Amino acid sequence: MLIGFSSSVSFAEENYVPNWIKETAGFWADNKISDGDFLQSLQYLIDNDFLLIPYDESLASDPDLDLKINVYTNKQEYRAGDDIVIFGTVNKLIDDQKISVVISSIKGNFISIAKITPNLDGSYAFVGRDSSFKEYGGYIVNVYYAGQVHKQISYTFTPIN
Repeated sequence: MLIGFSSSVSFAEENYVPNWIKETAGFWADNKISDGDFLQSLQYLIDNDFLLIPYDESLASDPDLDLKINVYTNKQEYRAGDDIVIFGTVNKLIDDQKISVVISSIKGNFISIAKITPNLDGSYAFVGRDSSFKEYGGYIVNVYYAGQVHKQISYTFTPIN
């Protein structure tokens, strides 16, 4: 289970980035592989405990924070050409904490990962572009905040215009 995201990541065994990961990132940066292929390589690293995604344990262990997060989509079903709009609110802002939005297909493939700074009123929004969504079918949106709260919502993507 993915608990939260941080902008820093570490490897389970050693504190370095192997060359094959650097090369894969370079291929992605040079548009030699797709976003989907790059995200799948990250998924592999996470699933096999090569890549650990830490969260702020001091926030997760503070029951007095009483954090709540909401997540919505503007539609239940999207079609080719549509922008996927994900939005919601957090009830309390915590310094420098970002909202992590992770979209995956129901098959478990990562599609998009975004870190969003909430607005001063606690609202946030993310717009996914149609080109990121190549698989037709169900998608799951997981939203994380401060390593303590998590919400999930789903939607469908179909090829019909």
